[in-house]
Amino acid sequence: MDDNALRISTSGDNGLDRHGGDEPIFDLDGPHSGRWLRPVRLRPFRNKVGGHSAIYKFTKRAVCKPLASRENIFYEAVEREAPALLGFIPRYLGVMLVNYRRCKEADTSGVFGDMEDVEGIVADYQRRPPLSGDGFRKSRKTMSTAAAVNGMHTPLESPVALSPPSHELQGTRQEHFILLEDLTGRLRKPCVLDLKMGTRQYGVDALPAKKKSQRAKCDRTTSRTLGARICGMQVWDKVEGSFYQQDKYIGRKIKTEDFPNSLARFLFDGDKFLVYHIPPMIQKLCALARIIVQLTGYRFYGCSLLLLYEGEPDIQSAYARLGPAAHLLCIDLSVPTKKDGRACRKRKGELDIRIVDFAHSATGKDYLPHPPPSPGAPEMLNSNGYDSRVDPVSGLIYARFSPHRPELPDIGFLFGLKNLVHTLDKMWNEERSKRSRAIQEGRMAEAEKLSPLPQDGREVFDTVFGKPGAPGLVTDGYIST
Repeated sequence: MDDNALRISTSGDNGLDRHGGDEPIFDLDGPHSGRWLRPVRLRPFRNKVGGHSAIYKFTKRAVCKPLASRENIFYEAVEREAPALLGFIPRYLGVMLVNYRRCKEADTSGVFGDMEDVEGIVADYQRRPPLSGDGFRKSRKTMSTAAAVNGMHTPLESPVALSPPSHELQGTRQEHFILLEDLTGRLRKPCVLDLKMGTRQYGVDALPAKKKSQRAKCDRTTSRTLGARICGMQVWDKVEGSFYQQDKYIGRKIKTEDFPNSLARFLFDGDKFLVYHIPPMIQKLCALARIIVQLTGYRFYGCSLLLLYEGEPDIQSAYARLGPAAHLLCIDLSVPTKKDGRACRKRKGELDIRIVDFAHSATGKDYLPHPPPSPGAPEMLNSNGYDSRVDPVSGLIYARFSPHRPELPDIGFLFGLKNLVHTLDKMWNEERSKRSRAIQEGRMAEAEKLSPLPQDGREVFDTVFGKPGAPGLVTDGYIST
């Protein structure tokens, strides 16, 4: 049996849409959502470069993974309260309740072999009424339109707290899966960098032992000094004809002084340094910082910042020829989306930036600041060092470790963005100096000369961290929030 292959049966009858071939895309809201479909094979997501949670390919444009903690609630809160952030996170497609069972099934594809044991997933979907509020309805309409253009349907009618299905299946176990946009779905040779962001990575409901281990990990790595740590990397090397890969264990060993070289490796294709990605990267990071600084109370504990681009050499060459003006054409420092809420259409070869993994994030409104004075509240157990006590009236968790300054935005995350911008600045200026010397010595054409980087948008970091003669939001030097 192939332990990495799973099968999923979805409710419906002929409710499969098609996108670019035979791959099924399920419409939760379709007329057949109450019946079962043939099993759909799930395979491990091959472009995952960091983290430890299992991720499975669901369709050409969607992935799914076990729902961790309250991640779906965070996505829905962003849709209601922080729509400007939607351009920087994967499209949220909903939650599905699945039943695992072992089955024997003939498979003619040769993937499983004939008549062998296959672990299957049978999924049962449940709906909930739409959340109220004009902002959410508008966001849902926008997302549905965008998804339809991409050949996807949006199962957003997922309950916040799902109940088991009314029917029983023998020998099954149940688990909730969250369904998300596949950020690499359109890429032929996806180059991905996973950066664990912030100076604090444990959630408000962490156990003391989890807090201790996470703080120790941050103290030993660039998470403490830079607010960012490399958790994984995959880059297409066109000379070798294969991917260069780096895992999280290598990332933990990187010293502060070596971080620029490690980041530069992500922009090296085996032949040359793709320096033209740096200006739009800086502009996007500044745009993201301008959004984060307005989200008071939000905390992105344990989140990763994904950097992605197409490694196909021909596509990169075509993108490079567009020139700096075209590279920055679609970047607005205040709003990364169009007026209708959709992200600007990206050019082939453009580097994308997204925040992922919101299992331990908080909005400031989804927890109570102090644990109950007496035991007896119902508990919701979570793996990996978390044990959340839930208020029986509001359903909110009690925060064992509340944010240090809840009236501020996530300073640790902003600290990481600031240092990424500073590192990219350094990389650009070093390359600029090298090229200037090469041009003077006649080893490089004048056309290869690099101009100074624009400084637009960086004032956001002065607002937070201050500058000489002008204090910022943080005056006590406390970063781990």
